[in-house]
Amino acid sequence: MSESEDERLIVIDKLRDRCNANDLCFETGQGAFTGSHFYRIGFKSGPNRIWETYRDLKEAQSLLSIEFEKYIFSSDFVALCSHKDNSIEFAVRPATEIGLSQIYRHILGVNVLLSQAYIDSRRITLDSPAPGFPSISFGTASDDFYKIVSKFLVLKPITIALGGACFNSIESVNKLITKIANSVLFQLEIISDISLIIEKRQTANSAHKRKVSDSPPIESLQYPKAEYDEAPMSLYWYGSSADRMPLIQFLSFYQVLEYYYPYYSGKEARRRIQAILKDPTFRFDQEADISKILSIIGVSHGASFVKESNQLKTILDECVDERALREFFQQNQERQKFFQKKKGVSKYTVPIKDTDSSLKQEVSNRIYDIRCSIVHTKADPNKDNFILLPNSKEVAELTHDIELVRYIARCVLKDRCSSFGV
Repeated sequence: MSESEDERLIVIDKLRDRCNANDLCFETGQGAFTGSHFYRIGFKSGPNRIWETYRDLKEAQSLLSIEFEKYIFSSDFVALCSHKDNSIEFAVRPATEIGLSQIYRHILGVNVLLSQAYIDSRRITLDSPAPGFPSISFGTASDDFYKIVSKFLVLKPITIALGGACFNSIESVNKLITKIANSVLFQLEIISDISLIIEKRQTANSAHKRKVSDSPPIESLQYPKAEYDEAPMSLYWYGSSADRMPLIQFLSFYQVLEYYYPYYSGKEARRRIQAILKDPTFRFDQEADISKILSIIGVSHGASFVKESNQLKTILDECVDERALREFFQQNQERQKFFQKKKGVSKYTVPIKDTDSSLKQEVSNRIYDIRCSIVHTKADPNKDNFILLPNSKEVAELTHDIELVRYIARCVLKDRCSSFGV
């Protein structure tokens, strides 16, 4: 064996021994195309594991210089916690497209061209005001945080670190992080006019990507045959671009459906009026028969007369094929399992395996239920309202529902398209 291979095996043995001694998982692998070695450690996060990948020997070897095994991970945020040190450190990022180097300059007063040692020294510490309160520091990430979590980045991320932090569960860690971040970052925004937010951990659902065709899309591209209404397409593209804002993304796709409510409600009204007029018992001189028609006309022209949930169901009936909808759920095993969960973002499940029942009603109920959980945020102590909040665990699981409402939006846009013209 070469000297470098000997060195690699020594590093692997040391890492594996330290992981095994502290109930951490350790794996090695090799890239299918590059042939390069990589290393993975499964850190504890409550009953679960958070896996971190180290792309080469240098990244893996850097762990040997720190006490990495003392840390556990937050389930919701990019954060390290240590019972041994009573410490928590979590990453924050710009809420807008401002670059990290600008954060260094405008908030820390540091030029990124200066030495890393000087940059590392720019950390602000806020002493606790009384016993029982954790100390708070703000600035560039610690070496431990950088080597364990942020080894891919050229610049160290900005973090908030808590000293003397008391926590007994991952849930209590997440709550403390949220409470501290809300106070510190809101104050910072008022002072600097720069918005920073907690860096969320990418979960299996939030990192989910739509399936890409095996063949290059360019090969099936055709000259346009259809054109689409500008306003709902604008909403659709906005939803597609808001991949880091799941609540906005869901609502944008929902508003595509909402845009067409008047049209489909009117279409339903015309069908109902035609059915009444074709009824052999209909009489023009009967007040009750005329009232039926007037009632339908009033409903079709006044959105307040029609329940929004009913309008959503009408759109599904008009635009979505039942068989294609069922195939949408069945084409992805993870998606199928998700929509049959009893608990989550909605109280409504989807009876995918029940071939005798219509999916449209339950899909309509679920989409509308989530829409209300996002839009209706009144704190009413007399009602048990479920509210979807931006940093909640439920929002991290919203990916499949976003794909569902996106799918429905596509169906509606295709149904309302017209022949292409210039």
